[in-house]
Amino acid sequence: LGQDPFAQGYNPVVYLYNYLVANLLPPKPRMITRMEAITIENYQNFWDPEKGVIENEANQARPQLSPEFPARPLRIVVLGREDTAFFTPIREGVLTAASELKSRNTKVEWIVPEAVSKLGDFGIRGYGPIFQSYVDQKVDGIVVPIYDKKLVPLINRAVDAGVAVATYNSDSSGLR
Repeated sequence: LGQDPFAQGYNPVVYLYNYLVANLLPPKPRMITRMEAITIENYQNFWDPEKGVIENEANQARPQLSPEFPARPLRIVVLGREDTAFFTPIREGVLTAASELKSRNTKVEWIVPEAVSKLGDFGIRGYGPIFQSYVDQKVDGIVVPIYDKKLVPLINRAVDAGVAVATYNSDSSGLR
């Protein structure tokens, strides 16, 4: 099953930007990326051995940027990982959103925490300290994957402190 990883990077950045500049919420509280059954008959539409994941028309139902511009420069940080090929198109989605938002006085950064890249810790120890450091820096928004429900209280405190947070690659049923 294809999980539209490009959208997992692109969409939360755009939704977060739209919220920050126009107080626009996503159409639903929980956005699920489009799932595609990839078979021997159609895999060429989704995967190229030379390029990896292919962006095609079926995958490009993307959120639109708000026509409003920020009143001041914005900074959005996306915490990621790069330990498997699955995360390459997620990163490409983030970088595409970053390119589109650059002319809108918004800086978007893709950050892979050292504990994630070197130690393979995808939980609170991998993401928690760097997440908190960006909250302390008062960035405008943070996008983070959730693999550990121990991150939820940290996210709640960030939101209480005025930092907007979006998640990706998260299963909310496992976070209750």
